[in-house]
Amino acid sequence: MRYLFEDCALDTDRRELRRGGAIVAVPPKVFDLLHYLVRNMERVVSKDELIHAIWDARIVSDAAITTRLNVVRRVVGDSGEEQHLIKTFQNAKASDSSARCERAPVDAARQRPLRASRRQDRDARSQRRPPLQSCPSPT
Repeated sequence: MRYLFEDCALDTDRRELRRGGAIVAVPPKVFDLLHYLVRNMERVVSKDELIHAIWDARIVSDAAITTRLNVVRRVVGDSGEEQHLIKTFQNAKASDSSARCERAPVDAARQRPLRASRRQDRDARSQRRPPLQSCPSPT
């Protein structure tokens, strides 16, 4: 399955990420985390859910999760300051980190849904997709 966003193509069958047509080295847990966020882009993903899905419910420190999220941002060309594609926030009620991936706002004439595709790499580079974001959960 291939997910296209910004100038990135995430190929889950090959377990590779291409950015601007070039293959980007992605550590296994970081790839799993990116894949999970992209697959669940339309809903909030809590820290506990990430621990269960990515780390098989093992005990994981907040620092380890934050570090992996920062690496995910870096490999897709985002930063912790901009958080253009992936945002993190503190849940005010539980003081727990959560995330949600969704399309960033774009002008209505250019808005197209992010969707999975099995197109060739040349198609992936030629098509623009709205960027992904994660945002706070409704309280």
